[in-house]
Order: sequence, then C-alpha cells, then structure tokens
Amino acid sequence: LDTAADKLASRLAGMLADRGSGAETPVAIKLLRSPDYIVVMLAVLKAGAMCVPIEPGMPPERVDSILRQSGATIVVDEQLLNQLVDGAEEQIGEYRPVAVAPAHAAYVVFTSGTTGEPKGVIGTHAAIGAYADDHLDHVLRPAAARLGRPLRIAHAWSFAFDAAWQPLVALLGGHVVHVVDEHTQSDAEALVAAIAEHGVDMIDTTPSMFAQLKAAGLLTRVPLAVLALGGEALGGGAWSFIRMQCRRAAMTAFNCYGPTETTVEAVVAAIDQHDEPSIGRPTRYTRGYVLDSALRPLPDGVAGELYLGGAQLARGYLRRAPETVQRFVADPFVAGERMYRTGDLVRRHPDGSLQYVGRADAQVKIRGHRVEPAEIAAALESHVAVRHASVVVYQRRGVPRLTAYVALQDSSGGSPS
Repeated sequence: LDTAADKLASRLAGMLADRGSGAETPVAIKLLRSPDYIVVMLAVLKAGAMCVPIEPGMPPERVDSILRQSGATIVVDEQLLNQLVDGAEEQIGEYRPVAVAPAHAAYVVFTSGTTGEPKGVIGTHAAIGAYADDHLDHVLRPAAARLGRPLRIAHAWSFAFDAAWQPLVALLGGHVVHVVDEHTQSDAEALVAAIAEHGVDMIDTTPSMFAQLKAAGLLTRVPLAVLALGGEALGGGAWSFIRMQCRRAAMTAFNCYGPTETTVEAVVAAIDQHDEPSIGRPTRYTRGYVLDSALRPLPDGVAGELYLGGAQLARGYLRRAPETVQRFVADPFVAGERMYRTGDLVRRHPDGSLQYVGRADAQVKIRGHRVEPAEIAAALESHVAVRHASVVVYQRRGVPRLTAYVALQDSSGGSPS
C-alpha cells in the first residue's frame, strides 16, 4: 500500500472515529469496484471498527436487510468518499491508532440462510491473521521467489465475499493488486484481455468462471504463474487440463475449499500433486475431522461429514445464537475449542488429503454463492399465480445453472388447475 493510500485511509479512519466508530462498531462500505474499496476497508480497520461490505448492485431489499441486521449507521459511499478526497480537512479529526484484540470483529459477511434472509458471519482479527500467515507462506511467497519479484494479482471476487480480504493480505506481503471494474469482472473476454494487458501473474476465481476464462484463452494464449480456484467443486476435466498446464508452463495451481465460517480457505490442494480432484489438506491453523452422525472419526475411504476447527473459525452468526450453537459445536478432541459443521461430505485418503463427495443437505453453490433451492421455491410459491415450484441445478458446458420449474394455478388464480 503506497504512502498516499495509507494517508487517505488514516484520514478516513479519523472521520469514522469522529462519528463514534470503535471496536465492534459496524461500518457499511457501499462503493463501486476500485482500489478505493481496499483503502476504505483498511480505514475501517484502522478505526478499530467492523467492515460490512455491500455490493452496489445488490437488490434494495438485501441491502436493507444487511443494514438492519448489522446495525450499521455509518455507510461509506461514493458521496462520503468524494467529500474526503476533495479535501474537507476541517471536518476530520486527528487519527490516533486504535488497539484491537484478536477476538474483536474485523468484518461481517452475509451469506444465504435457511430463513430466506441472509445471515451474517462474523470474522475476527485472529482468524484473518491466521489465514494471512498461511496464504502468504504457502501460496504467494513461493511463486514470488520463483519469479524473483512481487506478484501482480487480479482481484475479481465480489467485495461482499470473505475472499475480498485477499487483496489486503497480498498488499501486506508486498505484492501488487489490480482491482478489476464491474464490467471486466463479469466479462470473460474483457478479464482475459486485462490479465494480458497488465501482465497479471495470478487470479483467484470460481471453477465456473474459469471455464469461461479458459474459452477466452486463459492459460492457452495468456499464461499465469499462479491459478487459485474455489467456491465450487472442480470437475475432473478441468482438473486434468490445469494439471497439464502446471507441468507445461511451470505454473502452480490450487484448489481452495473454505466456507465463509472458516475465513476464506481452510483446506487447500496443490493441483499438480493429485491425479484426481481433491480439496487437499487443512491449512496450518485448521483442524479437519471426518465424522459420523455421532461425531465419531471415520476410517480412510469412508464418506462422512467434514468438521473444521482451529484459529480460522468465525465467531459465529451475527445476532443468531440458535444457528451459531447448531453449526459451531464443541470439539470433542480439543478441550475448550469449537469446530464448525460444514454440511459437506468428504472422504479422507491414506495420505491425509480430502475428496469432496457432496452435500449432506440440499444447499448448492452457484459461482461461489451459497444457494438454498428451497428458499427460491418458497419465494416462487408465495406468488398468487404459482401452485408449486421446484428448483434444480444443471450443468451447461461445465457451468452450473439454476433453473426453476413452476406449476401455475388456474386462470382465475384460485384453485389449482
């Protein structure tokens, strides 16, 4: 992070402090995609507050829900940021560093919830620190050493994901981050062109987006030094192709698994080290267990539910004690510790690596977003014209697509036809 950006972050932190921000204070960020978003995230941390990221394109109802649930009364939007950049010095108090404890909240990210309303996952400073230490040591530093310089990393994740913390981690490691704009983020051709134009070394994206990037020439015409994939299961065809590219082009590639509740990525596989799709092994500060319904460890090769423990665990769900108690349970193997019930079925191989099998419930992931098909069906069935709805996922050219089928009432809108 350069001096000008750090100074701007400190000025904004002073403004936030003047408005009452401090430890555990929620501050919403609603900005267009640009490097300013990262500066504001840093400013919120400097103020000791809690980031509540909001994408400008979110439906108004979801934005209202996030603001209401988080309790955020300060919203850093384009207007507030412009006021600061334009030099309203007299309105800004002196910035004083704020001490925060490792257990303090650093952010809250909202995911799909079974109630039909997004639920907030609280990430702590300790969890981010644990993730950063492992990610820098095992993913970024080895690639930078191989290239002999800092990495140039494209940031194309939504800022409303916990993966939005990757830029700050990369910057802390001395690397360069390119924040792509909204158009480039969603257009595979434009994104590959931007990667080529800026000499980008690394991108982290979903398998479904990678399928589009590959069709646009990524890896075949436009090389990378590092590829990281996550948010969805990676299929065998893509796995074999990426593994072959690792051998041909001296590229490193990672399949990253990690629910929002375990801070970005908690289990990682180096693709060139596995013949078949694998989510790999738990990261340095993560414990992984494959358990049956009675929380008993299962032998290698037997599918069971994956539980994760360790320093990367989130605190829980914001103002949702019942859901927190249900998913964050006592770790029977480490006294006084918790583990997160992922809902994912895996099997462990003799070498300790994990293979993803499927879900223990009906939840699916579409381009990295958690989706509860039952929620969508219920929303459709709430319409007076719909008698019954069913929601399924199907693959088209390797890209998962969500499809809803509805049975309508009769033309009068009354009894079923």
